[in-house]
Amino acid sequence: MAMNGVLPLWKEKGMTSHDCVFKLRKILKTKKVGHTGTLDPDVDGVLPICIGTATKVAEYITDQGKTYEAEVTIGYSTETEDASGATVDADESEKHLNRNDLLKALESLTGEIKQIPPMYSAVKVNGKKLYEYARQGIQVERPERIVRIDSIELLDEQTEWSGKELKFSIRIQCGKGTYIRTLAVQIGEALGYPAHMSKLTRTESGKFAAKDCVTLAEVAELAQNGDISSVLKPLSYGLSNFPFAEIDQKDIFAIKNGQVLDKHPLLEAENFLVLTVNGQPLALYKKHPERADKMKPEKCSESRVSTRCNMEIIHLSYPNHIKPEKSLGPFPWRSVFDGVHKGHQRVIGEAIAQAEKRQVKSAVMTFDPHPSLVLGGRKEEVFTLHRCSRSWRFWKTWGWMFVSWSVSLLILPS
Repeated sequence: MAMNGVLPLWKEKGMTSHDCVFKLRKILKTKKVGHTGTLDPDVDGVLPICIGTATKVAEYITDQGKTYEAEVTIGYSTETEDASGATVDADESEKHLNRNDLLKALESLTGEIKQIPPMYSAVKVNGKKLYEYARQGIQVERPERIVRIDSIELLDEQTEWSGKELKFSIRIQCGKGTYIRTLAVQIGEALGYPAHMSKLTRTESGKFAAKDCVTLAEVAELAQNGDISSVLKPLSYGLSNFPFAEIDQKDIFAIKNGQVLDKHPLLEAENFLVLTVNGQPLALYKKHPERADKMKPEKCSESRVSTRCNMEIIHLSYPNHIKPEKSLGPFPWRSVFDGVHKGHQRVIGEAIAQAEKRQVKSAVMTFDPHPSLVLGGRKEEVFTLHRCSRSWRFWKTWGWMFVSWSVSLLILPS
């Protein structure tokens, strides 16, 4: 059974985010695993991991707000802006700091502020990551960026700090792309001293909080016991920051094929809209950039949004010269044809020939009634079971199947 959803992982210190992805691919025995925002090796905390079809929307979970708890040390700064780097500037004087001055400095750094990413970061300049330049001792011009700081809360209760080194803890709620290391340096600058971030924990990422998370060891145990689904969050949970709208069954075909639709009223005030079938996400739509009354697809999910599709086989027969077996075996070629058009027959015939060449069984499958009849595209019957059976008699195939067609088949994986 396919594994799809978002795993709220607690990343422990000493690992990169990619290390977590690598280990989870082995534990869960699937390649479709991706994280939703890099955490440095010295940082622990919430790291949502997208699995299966959820990887399609990882970037939108990454874009959601985050909450951190950090310790800031006043007195010296480092080349990495955290405790792991070598000291580049130090002030060994006796320092005195009161609560009001500190709160003013924190307040000055809320809202939209400018940041320059640290040299030891994964930001790319001219196709190369900044930390690669830093390790070679090369200084490059770093692009300034605007980030959003929603709030900075002082967690310490004391009113004054004194000494050569001052430490205090803060809680930060911020948007995508914020470097808390750089924020710690900026707090020091606002106070008139060199500073760095000495500790950091991510406590929330979007809808995912520390209380929801499991460690890699716990994931391995759950996977071994077959209970991993108990901690997987559905795709809808990861996208719950966006508005949802249930669609009509008649629109499923258009949405799965990426068609432009009339703009939904919810998009008047929102950037994205999640379209659902039976409450499960099918596609993510956004405002059309050129047509004010329309919306266009941003992403389409291939997740199974219906578990009851009633795929009833209504007719199954076999050529006389081949004895049917239980398994169809591998299919060397799969496509969608009605089997009546001569061009279609030629393609299917070539597929069957390829199967014989590879010494594997082949089967032909079609739907009845024709999908266009169900979707309202045609008014007359396109073909019949009898006509298809007669057209296929000359093929040396293992068998042919007719599957009843309904709109619910449109929401199965492609």
